[in-house]
Amino acid sequence: MSRRSVAKYHEQVSRGVYLPPVPEKYLRHARLGPAGHHADTGLYRHDIVTRARAHSFVHPRAVVAYWSAAAYHGLVHWADEAPVVLRPLPSGIRTVRPDRAFPGLRVVDAATAAVQCLTTIISGKRYWPVPHVEGLRPEQVRAVQFIDAFLQCTWVTVRQITAAARHRIDAAELKMLCALADPGFGAESPRETVLRLIVRDELPAGFSWSTQVAVDLGTTVTRPDIACPELKIALYYDGAHHAEGATTDTDFRLFQKLRDKRWEAVRVNSAAMKERTEMMENIRNAIGRATQRWEQQSE
Repeated sequence: MSRRSVAKYHEQVSRGVYLPPVPEKYLRHARLGPAGHHADTGLYRHDIVTRARAHSFVHPRAVVAYWSAAAYHGLVHWADEAPVVLRPLPSGIRTVRPDRAFPGLRVVDAATAAVQCLTTIISGKRYWPVPHVEGLRPEQVRAVQFIDAFLQCTWVTVRQITAAARHRIDAAELKMLCALADPGFGAESPRETVLRLIVRDELPAGFSWSTQVAVDLGTTVTRPDIACPELKIALYYDGAHHAEGATTDTDFRLFQKLRDKRWEAVRVNSAAMKERTEMMENIRNAIGRATQRWEQQSE
């Protein structure tokens, strides 16, 4: 093809690198990069992994860093809306080569990528809308969401992130953020993280929330997003898929079985988070009933 034809029918992703345009019907349902997940690429027509590959042609000796590195390590959220960052190989930084299609492309290790992304979140350079959480700044809510999501998609630990953050992030603030994160499993969605932060101080003294608690219902096992097993309180965050017919029927039967087992269960969705007063009333009423039942059984 002539240079004019290439420029007319293809999109320039990097200097001298062109790709066929993504059909409009696939823009919000497909991802060209190896992670293969649904993503909103924001201002960019292509996902961040595809763009990092394109830039690597121009800068073959550079190392993929920041949000593009986080995407290579499996981060599902927020990365596609960020610019690609390629850096000269820093001294003392471990790199990996996760891209089988581009085996020579080097990426900073997971702990380094996490710290780099956190610096952009804490400084306010990288942001996305978050619901209000009492006692926390929006930057802190986003940071906890990121830590949860990164722990969910990688094998990196809080200890490794803390070590990599030395001299880069204030130690006291990072300790506070990591204490608010879920170091065991991470949250399965950013809204689950927000729900956990909102209710973090709602339980009576001596009780605490747990994640990934298995509740045996006899014929099935359910895992609430957040639970207090001692008081038998289960909180669920319902994403968009819970509006589907089959899922709605399953949720209804699940709630009936939880009630039979004397569990207090509350379901929350995006609409409920907007009506915060009613949501908190439902949660606090459930906590009150569960606490009263526990006190009666303890007498």
